[in-house]
Amino acid sequence: MLLHQRLWVLNKKSREFMQSSELKKNANIVKGSILSILCGFIIAGIVIACLNVNPFAYFGKMFELAFNPLWKTQTFQWTAIYVVAGLSVGVGFAAGLFNIGVAGQMLSGAALSTIVVNLMYPTDADLAKISGAVVFLVFIICVVMATLMAVISGWLKTQFNIHEVVSTIMLNWIVWYAIKFVFLKWGTQFARSGVSTNPFPGGLLDWGSSQIAVPLIVAAVCVVFVWALLRKTVFGFKVKAVGYSQTVAKYAGVNVTHKVIATMAISGFLAGVASFLNLMTISPNIFFGIDNLPTVGYDAIAVTLVAFNNAWGIVIVGLLWAIAQSAGTATAALYTLPSQMSLLIFGFIVYFAAISIVFIRWHPIRQIRLWWFIHHSPTHKAHIDKLHNDLLNYRWWKRDPKSNMVFAANYRKYQADLKKASTEKEKADLTKTWDEYRSDFKEQNALKAGRIENEIKNYKVQVYDQEMEAGKRGLKLRARNRLRLVDQNGLELVANSKLSYVKAKNNYQKYNTRFTHHYQTEIREEKIAYRKDRKALQVWREGEVGKVKGNFDFANNKITLKGEYQKRKNTIHEDKKNARSEERLALHLIRFDETLTPAAKKLQNEKTKANYQKEVQELHKARELAKQTYHDDLKKLKLKHQETLQALQTNPAPLKEIEASYKLKLKSLEQQHKKNMMVIYSRNEERCNKIDVKLAKQNLQEGQKIANECLKKLTYFKNKPKSTEAKINKLNEEIRLINETIAQVNKHFGGVRFKEFDDNHIVNQKTRLLKKLLHKSYELNVEKDIVMNNVFDAKTKKMNHAIDHDFQKYLHKNPNLEERGWAKVRVRMKYDPATVKNDQIVTREVNEMIQQLENKYTTQEGK
Repeated sequence: MLLHQRLWVLNKKSREFMQSSELKKNANIVKGSILSILCGFIIAGIVIACLNVNPFAYFGKMFELAFNPLWKTQTFQWTAIYVVAGLSVGVGFAAGLFNIGVAGQMLSGAALSTIVVNLMYPTDADLAKISGAVVFLVFIICVVMATLMAVISGWLKTQFNIHEVVSTIMLNWIVWYAIKFVFLKWGTQFARSGVSTNPFPGGLLDWGSSQIAVPLIVAAVCVVFVWALLRKTVFGFKVKAVGYSQTVAKYAGVNVTHKVIATMAISGFLAGVASFLNLMTISPNIFFGIDNLPTVGYDAIAVTLVAFNNAWGIVIVGLLWAIAQSAGTATAALYTLPSQMSLLIFGFIVYFAAISIVFIRWHPIRQIRLWWFIHHSPTHKAHIDKLHNDLLNYRWWKRDPKSNMVFAANYRKYQADLKKASTEKEKADLTKTWDEYRSDFKEQNALKAGRIENEIKNYKVQVYDQEMEAGKRGLKLRARNRLRLVDQNGLELVANSKLSYVKAKNNYQKYNTRFTHHYQTEIREEKIAYRKDRKALQVWREGEVGKVKGNFDFANNKITLKGEYQKRKNTIHEDKKNARSEERLALHLIRFDETLTPAAKKLQNEKTKANYQKEVQELHKARELAKQTYHDDLKKLKLKHQETLQALQTNPAPLKEIEASYKLKLKSLEQQHKKNMMVIYSRNEERCNKIDVKLAKQNLQEGQKIANECLKKLTYFKNKPKSTEAKINKLNEEIRLINETIAQVNKHFGGVRFKEFDDNHIVNQKTRLLKKLLHKSYELNVEKDIVMNNVFDAKTKKMNHAIDHDFQKYLHKNPNLEERGWAKVRVRMKYDPATVKNDQIVTREVNEMIQQLENKYTTQEGK
């Protein structure tokens, strides 16, 4: 496509995206994340204000210090680490896996790297001479170790269904104590003290004078990699399918085991990258003074949760976390606050992120509109008020049933009947009946209150939908929808043109490949057919040998015997379970039989247990008998099979006959294969003899001449007509011309088979010429689609303007109507129940008038 055509398509797609449900969904997620962070800062600000510190000044100073030259490098280094570690957790989340072991995976790579480097460079002077190759070795060690740790958790998940949270937490502490043991045992070789390892020298990732360029570039590459992997690849789609539902993914043909292990491997790889960045920048050594894992891995979980597992959101939240991490302690010290204040802010933000679904489902504009619709419509307000009154009554009657007149009358009747009752049994029966009635009354009122709540909710949804489509607002909404439909039709036309172009282009390429690789294709197809026939012949021989040896009968009879034995064993097992159930039932009946004395119960119990034991023994004997019978029959079957094989060893004539027949057929097949190959060779030689380069070039030049004459006549893009009608006519004429030229050139070149005298080079040139003409036709067709869509777009806008103009005239002719609030047509009257009927009538009349206007102009445009 031409540049202006690409820009037109981009513009239409952008407009479509801005009105799509996907954008609204993503906007809600962004809204939830932003509100979570804001609420966290607000609550933290309240706590800070309670400590007599201005929260605005505190947060302002924290952001100021974070980008101060003293802390700026640390801030961006923390950002890179948090972003990569957050992506590691996010990849696991995409597959429904909670990789809580990022801390241990980072620690394993960092510890092994420290050991290797300190063994290579035992002194501080040697450490200062570390080369770039050693830095790359550290990167490989970090990545490999972290990936291995994550793969172990994924393998345990797939093979033994051990939850990844359990396995990763256990591996975290296994790694911690194993590495701590190694460092405390042999720490003199690579540790300055018993609690800290030798630090890596600074500046290993410097790029010129910048200490943040390399970490930020690595983080940016990881962000793009994860985004493209999950959004633009088949693998990412399958991973998200596994995360949505492993059962559904498995039913759809996804290898769940492979995807889980691969996802954990990628998650571990990113954890290794984060470990490398952390070791080279922020934490060049490992501290073992206290039994506490590095918190970066756990902070990454919070970053991913707050960012709603969005790769670009992780960048923003990671920067926020880095600001609080680098400047939080210094800011707290300036205001003499506890150093844990930054952790407190983290905690509030994570807490609100955990309940972010509340913010996602909160639609303030919708709620304001709904309130306006209800409180400025007598009809809706009267109905909602009635429903609310009913709801309050049912709720109150549930709490205090006596406030209900019917219940109070029944209660008075119950009291009177209770006084008249002469016996305790009658009083107890009356009380029981009354308690049941009261319980049923409360339950019925609770059910009615729930039904009313649902009715209120559904009515509000109905009101919102109706009001959004009513009056001038409905006009604007439908006008936008009409324009959107025009855009969708235009994009569909362009897509169909592109589809036709790609299909025709692929056909030409297929014909080209078929001609230029004709000999190789025939040879390959012949070899494939030969191997297939030979494989079928081998299968035939194996089948015949199996029939003669009785292998198939032996296998079938063996399966039948095993099935019968298993069926008998299951039957005996079920009989045993039934006998046990009957014994328990009999013992239970004996226990609660009041007619039996304790001695009789004991005697009955012993008798029942004895009968059960006797029956169980008989079942055991039956099972042993079935097992023995199975083994005996299997032994006889094997003996019979062995006799058949021995008979064949004595008289191998049937096997020799099969082998001779096989060799004869194989020889015939090979001869036919050689004959076919010779035919292909001779046909190719004959084709090569027919090649005439001079004649082929002449044919090509004639086709090029036809094509060039056509291209000279295509002047639309050089001299575009001004009127739309002239544009369409000229485009139709040029499209007809280019299509006729393509057909003429294709026929001149020999069609799909080309000419017999063509060689491969000439055929490639012919194909390129046809593709060039085809691309020109595609450009003209797209231009026609754009012009036609612009015409429809202009007509639709004109129709929308005419409908709006007529509607305004209608409003001026009816002074009792006005546009209120959200451009909604309403009646100028007091909002009381007496006006409900008039409100309904006027609203219905206005909406009917709007429908008539739209039908009128739509019919005219259709004609």
